[in-house]
Amino acid sequence: MEPEREIPPRQKVHSTVSSQRQQRPEFSKQPEATVRMESIRKTYSREVCVILGFGFFVVGLLGFVIPYFLNAHLSYAHNVIHLASGLAALWFGFRGEISAKKFCYIFGAIYLVLGMLGFVAGVPGVASIANPAEDRFLWNFMPGILELGTSDHIIHILAGGTFILAGLLNFNIKRRVTS
Repeated sequence: MEPEREIPPRQKVHSTVSSQRQQRPEFSKQPEATVRMESIRKTYSREVCVILGFGFFVVGLLGFVIPYFLNAHLSYAHNVIHLASGLAALWFGFRGEISAKKFCYIFGAIYLVLGMLGFVAGVPGVASIANPAEDRFLWNFMPGILELGTSDHIIHILAGGTFILAGLLNFNIKRRVTS
């Protein structure tokens, strides 16, 4: 017969989190990261590029169906320009903040000057394409192909001004940064 062995007493099991961390080293407490708020300066250029880019694209498509949309002179050439402008604005808007801001300045200046030139170079007349209505500031940029009227000039000035303002106006975004 074998001698009886002494059974060691059971160790007390602690259910607290600290004792579990001591038993399992992989759950040891890591030093806490410091969290701080950082302010980032942004412009509205990306948002405006996307919104107006989509708008230009839609107007370019609608111009093929409704050439007098918004009382404008939307010829085939004008529609193609709007489609290309809209796609370019969308591309720069999705590309990044800096490229969108540059695009807003350049594209806005072009459209602003185009609209102002329309009022300077425009003469009273009737368009031969798209919207054959009497216009005080009709600019026959390319007669029979690309003719711009008063509503075109106003839209170009508004779009150009909006693009330039989008590049100029800033806003601050606060975000959490851990280090």
